[in-house]
Amino acid sequence: MRNCLRRFYSVLMAIAILSLKGTAQISPDPYVPCQQMPSLIGDYNADLRSLVRFYTSSYFGGRGAGNNFVQTEGGSPEKRARLNTLYHDYLNRLEKLDFKSLPQECKVDYILFKRELNGKLQQAADEAIQYEKIKSLFPFSDSIYAIEKLRRRGHNLNPELLAKNWFDYARLIATQKQK
Repeated sequence: MRNCLRRFYSVLMAIAILSLKGTAQISPDPYVPCQQMPSLIGDYNADLRSLVRFYTSSYFGGRGAGNNFVQTEGGSPEKRARLNTLYHDYLNRLEKLDFKSLPQECKVDYILFKRELNGKLQQAADEAIQYEKIKSLFPFSDSIYAIEKLRRRGHNLNPELLAKNWFDYARLIATQKQK
């Protein structure tokens, strides 16, 4: 009987604690520190980590592994395009904020966040230029990216065909080395 009561009270306490935990709201009080920018930056970081996890192969151990470092460099043109969309989306969300009405610490966060997003866009543009320069050295890169895309989306791939393709790629690399 005591065990049943303890379980009942434990469940009741858990429900009470969970009901008290709500979503954060922006306070209308002008003396409360900046709330808009930390919320926006937190959403951005969550979206960025999610995209990097989706587009980074676990084979290379690049899925974060519990650390806070998120590697956005490198990867497929598809990954770069999707990250560019993310950066533009958050730049648009920044533009919708009324900069003049933000508290001073929010203005600082706004400026730094906008600079970071623009820097990421420039970095992605530089990577695209580098990719186009070396693409001719790897004529099979598009087919590898197509295989990667199918694999990432959970399609069953033909292992015999993959093995043949990789063998052909290795021969192409050997001939490229000779050139």
